[in-house]
Parts: sequence; C-alpha cells; structure tokens
Amino acid sequence: PEDPEAEWTADWSVRLPQLQTAAWMLAAGDLNGDKRADIVVLGEEVTYVIYQGDAGELLPAESLINTSSQLGMVQIADLNGDGRNDLCYLANDGNSRGLCARLQAADGRLGPELTFDLHQPRSVTLANVDQKPGKEILTIEARTGRLQVLGLAPSAEEDGTLPSRLLQYGIGKAAGARGRSVAAGDLDGDGKTDIAVSDSEQAQLLVYRQNGVDGLGMAEAYPGLLGVTDVAIERFSGDPRNSVVLLSEKEGVVAIAAFADGRLSFPQSVFRQREGYSLASLETLDGPAGKYIVVAMVKGSGRSAELLLARIQRQADGTWKTMTEEKEFRSGGIVGARGVDLSKADVNQDGREDILVIANGSSEKEMLVLLQGEHGELTLAEQRGDIDPGVTSAAATFRNGNELLVARDTFVRAMVYGENGWRVSDQFNAGESSARVEGAAALDLDGEPGNEIVLIDTGIRKLRVLRRQNGLYRPWKEVDLGNLKLNATLVADLNGDGR
Repeated sequence: PEDPEAEWTADWSVRLPQLQTAAWMLAAGDLNGDKRADIVVLGEEVTYVIYQGDAGELLPAESLINTSSQLGMVQIADLNGDGRNDLCYLANDGNSRGLCARLQAADGRLGPELTFDLHQPRSVTLANVDQKPGKEILTIEARTGRLQVLGLAPSAEEDGTLPSRLLQYGIGKAAGARGRSVAAGDLDGDGKTDIAVSDSEQAQLLVYRQNGVDGLGMAEAYPGLLGVTDVAIERFSGDPRNSVVLLSEKEGVVAIAAFADGRLSFPQSVFRQREGYSLASLETLDGPAGKYIVVAMVKGSGRSAELLLARIQRQADGTWKTMTEEKEFRSGGIVGARGVDLSKADVNQDGREDILVIANGSSEKEMLVLLQGEHGELTLAEQRGDIDPGVTSAAATFRNGNELLVARDTFVRAMVYGENGWRVSDQFNAGESSARVEGAAALDLDGEPGNEIVLIDTGIRKLRVLRRQNGLYRPWKEVDLGNLKLNATLVADLNGDGR
C-alpha cells in the first residue's frame, strides 16, 4: 500500500528451488507486452519468470533453462528499441564475464539467449543515452577503467551475411561422462524440424519445437527414461509420424516415444540388452525392407572388450522384432574409455547406408566400417590405406555427401573410402598455432552453389567459415563461439526459411 498507515491485506508466496545467492537476482517489468509488471528470479539452473494474469494475480512460475550456472545483475529494459522490454543479465563462465539478453518477440515470448563479451566489466547498467528508442549498455572496463556505451543494433539478414554471434538455448548442466545426445527431426507433424536433447540425470527429454515465427521455441520437458545416452528421430515403416528412439544405459532398454495429443508420450521399450552386455549406442539405417535400428552393446573393457550388434525393425502390427541373430565382433581395442558411438554414411558409395563404429575416448583402434549388403546384412570391411582417419570421437566427424569430415588438432580432413581403404580428398587448415579444432560442418551459408566448410575452433572460441574461391577453400567469416563445449554437430533448417 502507498499509504504508510495502511496494512497489507493479502500476501502471496511461491517456492523457487536452487536460487542464485547473488546481488541483483530479482527484477520486475512487463515481459509479455500486456502492460503488467512480471517478476524474474535467477536460479542456479533455470531462470524463473512469473507472469501477472488478467486479474492481477501471479501465475505459476515458468522456467527458462540457463546456459551458465553463474548469473547475476538481472535487469529488464528495451534494448533493441522495438518498444518491448527485454531481459538481460551477466553470466560468468570461467575467466570471462559477458552480458546476456533474451529479446521479447512481437507475440510476447522471450527468445533464445544472445551473449555479448564485455571483457570483465566492473559494473553494468542500462540507460537511454542517445535519446533514441531503446536503452544503451553502460559498462566500466576492468582493465582500462574506461566507460563504454554500447547499443544493440539489428543484425543483417541479407543473403551472404552471417550473424556475429550465436543464439543459445539452455540444456542444463553437463552430467555423466557421455554428456547429452541430440537429434533433429519433425516431431509434431507440422513439417518443420524440431530438436530433442536427452537429460539423463533428470529422466526427461527436452524438446525444442519450431514456433512458425522465428525458429525454435523454449524447451519443453517430457518425462522419460533414466540414463539416456543416445537419441534418434526417425519415421519407420507403417508409422505415419516420426518417433523418438531412446537408448538408456542405466535401464538397459531401447524405447520409442511419439508426439500425440500435444505432448510426447512416455517411451515404450522395444529392445532389452543381452545378458552380460551393456547398451552403448544406436543408429537408424535405411535397409531393403525399410528403416531399422542398429543397437551396439559392449562387454568387458580394454583389449578384451567385445562389441555386439543387433538389428531391430518395426513389424506391420506395430511390434518390434530382431531382424537376424546378433553379430559379435571380437575386435580388441575398438571400445573406448567411454564406450562406442555409431554413425551412418554411404562409405563405399553403393547407394546403401553403412555403419561406422567409433571409439568413444582413448582406445587402440579408432573406427570400424560395417558395410550394408544387399539384404541389409552388416559386414566388417577390411581396414586398408596408408593414412588412418584419425577419429578421436563421433563429435569430431561430420558426413558431407560421400566424404567424412574429421577434425584433428588444427585442421579438418575430408576422407573418402574406396577399394584401397581411406584416403584424404582435401584438408582445411586453421592456420593458427592456438587453434583447437574439435568439430566441423558443411552447409550453404552464402546462397551460392557449393557448401562452405565450418571449423569449430574451441582454442580461439570461434567458428571459422571457409569458402571456396578459385578452387581453394579460404577464410571467409568468423562467428563468436563463447565457452561452448562441443558434444555434437547437426545441420538443419531451424527457422523455416528453407535453408
């Protein structure tokens, strides 16, 4: 009450777990364009947004998954001059401290996170300095003590241009040696590509669906299996919709979930690990009788470790059956310290997808090639060639047509498999001693014929984009990477623009 003599007649409280113990962890302002003040509270793993309802009541808190565990100095203001309040806060990641912002969209949604490196600022505040729409960022640089005034300008969206920074979607803190698994595909049947991310410790699956306006929406959490370490999205024969395939190492099953009635169903088991083995990885293949699942199981460790593969396929009645007897590969050294990963590619260019078995973690052998035969059978290919691919993990590989891009040290090699085994068809160098190239991708970024090659360089924290000029790939653009820890690389149309 404004009257100092008046008393409070009603109170409201809500329990918000794991809050940040930092100054400026609470802010209020209109965050959905309804002219009512809303409340934001910073948590350790999520940011809580409490919207005000039509009758002035406070609605149940909504959660935005953080991209950093150390947030502070949350503020609400219009940063881009569109007349809508945005959310901003500071994030501490290791030795860096940056300003993060979530811009409010025209329909009142808070978008993904943008990060701006402020070079260890002493203090940050927001004010309208230039008398133009939107507030500027005022900061004192720690090293020089200078006052900096920064404004947020709209990024160029013309063909042949790239943004200077990435959009970031929180997936929660890393847990377990295998990390998260991610898959892309249309989950809700709207024709747009969605993203699914495993959350093994919380027994849930995070789904990011396209909203049809500006790309991926915020995470939707659905209950699932505990200890999921591999995820795939695929449409199987006889099923009109895509399914999510989950592999749970802890529960020892492969399970299927589908999107129906506005939500993802609870996963139903279709395969259980064999006695004495533990589940390691899965992949989907296109065979002569339609799509099927390849499941990798391992027993033992080190040189004595054994790899067992099973193939399962959906039947006409909706049940799942093993296609043939499991095939055991007694190949010492292929099982890494963190197991194995499966990946697919048409290695021998015969029109059939093959399987790559990649050691996850340190091992004596890097990769096995399993060629798919005419009837879908998998046969171990003889490893020949003078140069090994040099694969250190599945995250270091990317399929580019008939080539396999392999990231190593300060370069990326394009490998092709032929009659004489693996050979190098091209190599893309970072050209800098401080580079640490952990991954790669190939996609069209300039709208011209041919793909650009992207080197994921965690050494200088940049995406290095190389474009073909006069027959050679040369440096073209760089995009800030931040403190990203690479787990996987996917290329997909995530904003519905057809690219």
